[in-house]
Amino acid sequence: MKYRHINSGAVIEVTEVNEKSKTVVYIDETGKSKSCTTSTLKRWYKPVEDEVAPAAKKEVKKVAKAVEKPAAPEVSDELAGDKTPLNEVGKEIAAQAKAKAAKAAAKKAPKEKKASQPRKKKEMEPYVTEALEFIFSKVEAEGDEVFKPATDINMRAFKVGGHMYCKFNFSMSSITLAVSSKAFNEKNAIAPTRTIKHLFDNLYTYNKALTKADKDQIVKILKLARAYRMEKNNHSSQKKTSKKKEAK
Repeated sequence: MKYRHINSGAVIEVTEVNEKSKTVVYIDETGKSKSCTTSTLKRWYKPVEDEVAPAAKKEVKKVAKAVEKPAAPEVSDELAGDKTPLNEVGKEIAAQAKAKAAKAAAKKAPKEKKASQPRKKKEMEPYVTEALEFIFSKVEAEGDEVFKPATDINMRAFKVGGHMYCKFNFSMSSITLAVSSKAFNEKNAIAPTRTIKHLFDNLYTYNKALTKADKDQIVKILKLARAYRMEKNNHSSQKKTSKKKEAK
């Protein structure tokens, strides 16, 4: 049976109808054999009744009946470049678009802020507290001043005769004595932890519980630094006395 395309006017001849797969085989105007779904045939082609031979009327009725039956959901016979049906490609694109939109919405959603926990204040190590008590007691036993700055910082200055002989720093886990390297000579030298460019250039740092050897060393450092400062104090005092005598 022949059919004419409703738009182009091209005529095709249906040669086979498959009721099970809902497809038909036809020959186009160029003589090539092709296939399409019965729903496509019904939608785009109209029977050419006057061109049908009498002997083919029975076949015409059969094809017409197949075309008129309620069509199953149309499955496009058009394929993408990778041979995937276009309707399947469309479904995949729609699914990807939906997933992309959901991801974008999740990004825009304000993140829940975690309740900020109060920062735990670091506590001083017990061995540092013990070291402070030991050193302060030694300085005060000499009648010297443990000077505390106006601002509450972890630093003290040890003074004798109103002049500083040791800059003492401490943290939650260590202590450092800073004294002048001029307080030492070749015989009584004590190797510092490190040196810096400063009036008190020798630094002695302890970051663990003081041993007996550590305590003995600290006492020696303080004694030499104090003696050097007292020598400078006496020298300065003598110069002042000498100048007063000369003035008289």
